[in-house]
Amino acid sequence: MTVVNTRRRTALLYLAICSFLIALGVLWFGGMGSVLTVAVSAVLSAISGTTLGVYVLERRRSQFRRPEVLPPAGRVDDPTSLGVHPATINGEHAGLTAYVPRDIDHELRALLRLPSAFALIIGDAVSGKTRTAFEAVKAELLHAHILVPAADSPLAQVVENVSDIGDTVLWLDDLERYLSFDGLTLRVLDDFLSSSASGRRRVVVATMRSSEFARQAHPVESEEDARRALRSSAIAVLSRATLLRLGSTLSAQEFREASSLQADPLIQAALTFSHNGRLAEYLAGAPSLGKRFQDSRGLHPRARALVSAAVDLRRAGYGRPIPRRLVEKSHTYYLPAAAGNPPEHVESLKDAWNWVTSPILGSALLSASGGNVEVNDYLVAVAEGPIPAAVLVDALVVADKHDAHRIGLTAYDLGSYAVASEAFRRAYNIQVSEDGPDHPDTLTSRNNLALALRDMGRWDEALAVQQEVLAARERVLGPDHPDTLTSRNNLALALRDMGRWDEALAVQQEVLAARERVLGPGSSGYPHQPQQPRPGSA
Repeated sequence: MTVVNTRRRTALLYLAICSFLIALGVLWFGGMGSVLTVAVSAVLSAISGTTLGVYVLERRRSQFRRPEVLPPAGRVDDPTSLGVHPATINGEHAGLTAYVPRDIDHELRALLRLPSAFALIIGDAVSGKTRTAFEAVKAELLHAHILVPAADSPLAQVVENVSDIGDTVLWLDDLERYLSFDGLTLRVLDDFLSSSASGRRRVVVATMRSSEFARQAHPVESEEDARRALRSSAIAVLSRATLLRLGSTLSAQEFREASSLQADPLIQAALTFSHNGRLAEYLAGAPSLGKRFQDSRGLHPRARALVSAAVDLRRAGYGRPIPRRLVEKSHTYYLPAAAGNPPEHVESLKDAWNWVTSPILGSALLSASGGNVEVNDYLVAVAEGPIPAAVLVDALVVADKHDAHRIGLTAYDLGSYAVASEAFRRAYNIQVSEDGPDHPDTLTSRNNLALALRDMGRWDEALAVQQEVLAARERVLGPDHPDTLTSRNNLALALRDMGRWDEALAVQQEVLAARERVLGPGSSGYPHQPQQPRPGSA
């Protein structure tokens, strides 16, 4: 059942009810019929295609549903469900301010007028990326449906389920959440955008923090670091986007635009009190939030530990709401040493939770609901320093395949190869039971496991796994599929590391010949491909 069919049935139901009311009005109230007609027309216009409809798609027991349709009324007046931060002034949520035009508006809106496009807005945390994207969609795609999939929804099915609706925006706020299994691949991207050939506009609008984009899209040059750089379909997907970079501080032109909004007192207050023109940060209450966390040092040690644990669990790759019990288990790694802070100076767990979940300055550091915890995105974005390996291990206990994959990549990047191997093994085991042993994503996890074993120096095990993955990919995908060629290349590198030079050379020559035959001379098969393998999506 598609979203559009449900929508049409709802519209027909409204039409039937409203027609019945009109008939009653004409029969019983005579002159009142015209009033009812006006009211009914307003109702019908609210459900017609002239408004911006927002559909939030989530996966529940392998079924898709539409849990929320925001009331459009000609425009979506409350885009907070899309990730837009409301203004927070003097500790109170104040709704949305007037929009301050940004320098990228012209280019972004021109892009959204095309039949198909992939726009990616890059900027620092709380710089206004999501608000800028929303205002552009509202201005240029008023008739479009905005599809907001859950981060773990298989996007291939999302795209298929909405293939017969009209103009559509695929809304991917914090794009990195969708670059895991079942996420945005080149095939999904092409399938979605190519459906514009039927006369329907298809646009992907995404946002991403600058630091996250740099980590995912730009492998470094040295051989050792290149092994740690992302080598997955994410690189290919990001290379297809039109990048629009949003400054964290207002440019001179943007400052003039903001200054002209004299009727909005919140904008004028932000211009007066924001630091170095960081208007969006000030309006979202980010400085106050950051200051509250910093001021907790020494005063609320357990509360600070709870926040630190939740932040690092999110940084580690745990993408879903975090179980409260997991935060409580991991927070002990962040408590001060007993010698420097005796137990009597550490508040109770109950008091710590009360402090971190109280929105004293407009936004709480953590929010808890139904046994789960959400952490403020700004705190995740500005966090620095290594993540304790014990936190990664704790997260794996309750991780699903998506979480395990991301935690494995994080551990690999940190050089915690033993943890990475366990993460990839968990992802693989879950996928075997859910998707089958020969599913391409299952084979990817097994390939990643082999790479982690190789970096642990467990050469024989790594070689055996690489050989099994290669045999499976040749059987399932064919000998010349890019993933199969990747496996053969990885096999050659494993042979080289074991000192089996002649065998490694022979396999490498076979891979080169196949890639030149399939992809053309000089092609590596992957955009910006590093010289060494790194766990990813191939």
